[in-house]
Amino acid sequence: QKIKSSIWHSLIELNLFQSSIRRQQTDIKQQRYSTRIYIICLIIALVSLIFYTILIVQTKQIQINNPSPDITRYLQSQSEFSSSVQCPCTNISVPYEEIVTLQPSYHQMCVNRLFSSGWATMARSIRDNGDIFIVRDDFRYSYEFFYLLNEVCQLSNEMIVSSLETFTQTQLVTNDLLSVDLFTSQMSSIVKQFQSDLPQTFFRFFQLVRNITYANQIFAFINNVQYELIDSPLTKVSFSINGFQGINGNSSYTCSCANDINCNAKMRLYGLSDDSWSQFTVPGLYIACTMYESLLQSTVECFYDDQDCVKFIIDFYDTAWVQLQDFPLLNSSIPSRFPRNSSINSISSELFIEFWNQSLNYSSYFDNCQPKSCSYTILQRNNLVTTITIIIGLIGGLSVSFRIIVPIVVTIYFYLIGRRQNQSVVSEPSPIRARLLIFINAIQNWLRKLNVFDNPKQTTAYYIQKQQRATYVYFVLLSIGLVILLIYNSLNYSTITFTVTNPSLKQYQELQQQYGIETVTCPCSQLSITHSSFIDLEYDFHPVCTSPFISHDYLQQLFQIYNSLDSTYARDNAFTLQGTMFSHFQALLILCNLVKDAVNDARQNYLTSSVISALMIDYNTFNEQMNASLSQFKSTLPNQFLNNFQLIRDMVQANGLVSLYSSNWYPLLHDWNYYQTAYMEPQYYGSCSCFTSSSCTQPSVPNMKGYLVGCTPIEALLRSSIACLYEQDCINTFTVYLNLPLPAPPPLN
Repeated sequence: QKIKSSIWHSLIELNLFQSSIRRQQTDIKQQRYSTRIYIICLIIALVSLIFYTILIVQTKQIQINNPSPDITRYLQSQSEFSSSVQCPCTNISVPYEEIVTLQPSYHQMCVNRLFSSGWATMARSIRDNGDIFIVRDDFRYSYEFFYLLNEVCQLSNEMIVSSLETFTQTQLVTNDLLSVDLFTSQMSSIVKQFQSDLPQTFFRFFQLVRNITYANQIFAFINNVQYELIDSPLTKVSFSINGFQGINGNSSYTCSCANDINCNAKMRLYGLSDDSWSQFTVPGLYIACTMYESLLQSTVECFYDDQDCVKFIIDFYDTAWVQLQDFPLLNSSIPSRFPRNSSINSISSELFIEFWNQSLNYSSYFDNCQPKSCSYTILQRNNLVTTITIIIGLIGGLSVSFRIIVPIVVTIYFYLIGRRQNQSVVSEPSPIRARLLIFINAIQNWLRKLNVFDNPKQTTAYYIQKQQRATYVYFVLLSIGLVILLIYNSLNYSTITFTVTNPSLKQYQELQQQYGIETVTCPCSQLSITHSSFIDLEYDFHPVCTSPFISHDYLQQLFQIYNSLDSTYARDNAFTLQGTMFSHFQALLILCNLVKDAVNDARQNYLTSSVISALMIDYNTFNEQMNASLSQFKSTLPNQFLNNFQLIRDMVQANGLVSLYSSNWYPLLHDWNYYQTAYMEPQYYGSCSCFTSSSCTQPSVPNMKGYLVGCTPIEALLRSSIACLYEQDCINTFTVYLNLPLPAPPPLN
């Protein structure tokens, strides 16, 4: 009890502000109050500093030199700082061949010896051993089928090899090392886009060739043409477009190569002599208007090893010199993504590719990038040593500040209390200027007597003067230090990180407005996002592509008019409305469909392509990037189509390919005998010869506004206008002239 009383008495009597000058009882009382307040303030400040330094989270950047792949993978896998990992690449570009391996696996028809040479050789031998005239659907013509299949397989392989060479030389450009996930996502998207674009490029080009050949009715061996000799004299011959007759179930059909690109007949087996005229159809094989059409519309279901089809064909022709084992058939046990009865058209549209063998090599990418260092940012609290250091550093300054401020506050408080108690008579208030002067004098007097180094043991005037001068120097240095700290802190920026979990778009935009675009980063949980997720891309075509002028019924009426013409005058029919309107509007329909398909495919490819981003893109940057992407898509789309279109048109002209409409060339015999060669003469439009130019045109007979005839239906269409189709009178005129049974269509709007 005595010890407690002694401690309590010591605390009550404690005086940290003893003065050599102020020794009155009231002064000592004020000094003790100042001591208590000082201790309380110091304790509060100390506790606050301890909690602040322990709980505060600071951003710290750590750098690792010459990181290994394992270290970078570890850093990128840590969710707490993976988004801040940066590893600048020494080499910013890496060729795809260093990081991607792509190898196609083909359908077995393109690697089977039966289709590469064997069957074509055998089929030709069977044909050459025959002694009767071969009809068009005779299986003995199949040797061309197999030769063509082999060529198409080789062509697709060459295109794949060429495209792969171009693809592998493309560079992946990255300033910083990509994470494994981002690398995999980005390269997988690029590879997927390549695998999607490659067959479509091939397929669309051949679709263009196929349709231009169909629209122009290019002469192709015997499949799509008939010859007619013109009497008196027998030196003229004309072409007419062929067709096929066949049986579909219980009904028969007749089709024409002029208005049905899929016109075909089943390929049959005919005997080698007149007494063996029995017919058998070959499953899956068709003869069509061109050998290329025959190939596309056929299947290879007959040639699997679990079928008796090939054995039956060999037995039918009694080719004892042919051994079945010489021809390895298609292996039915090999899995395929294509059904057995798939048309060659559907398989070739995928470049005969069953699947892709692919792999990504992140290690090679890392070695090519060669990062010299990696830095990342972490959030951490101060450790014990740092906490103690900060507290010691700050508590000293706070102690001095409290030793100066607390006595002043206590003195002012006691002064005000004493003045109120001693004031018994209310005097008139002094003027403001007088009170201000009194206050200034009091401040000056206080500053002259200010002594923060007061020592009760040194009470002489000499020591007091030294203490006051030291006080002045101390305050000058303190003021300079405070000014420097103020300037430094006003210019220095500290990073404080706030995390918002699952932010909404509104929150994201508000944070950007509040803190700035550059400071707000939101890592994406999904690195790859397809364009279709946020872009709706629609388009409208010219109304002529949906007009009645290219409808099925209208084209059928025009075809009937063309088909009723005397083919012996095909050379002259090429200048008339009756002889050209069907091919003209059919070419228009074909072009419309080709353009629609090209645009639809390009649109689908664009919408399924992905945007790769590890961080959320701000609104303005997103709009700029997407608008630039759409602008590039719109500008390159017509170029891709037009370049291929122009190439095929030039090939038709350069190779002198003959249109069966006799619009660019017509046949002529110098004299008649069974083996006479038919010579081709060029058509003239005015003084322009189709031999030298494909752009020759002239108005039709009779003349129709904007309508021209020319070397081929495609060329004539491209140089014509559709002005007549906007005028009802013009439409009525040619409707009456052609005697069309359908009412005149309304004009284009």
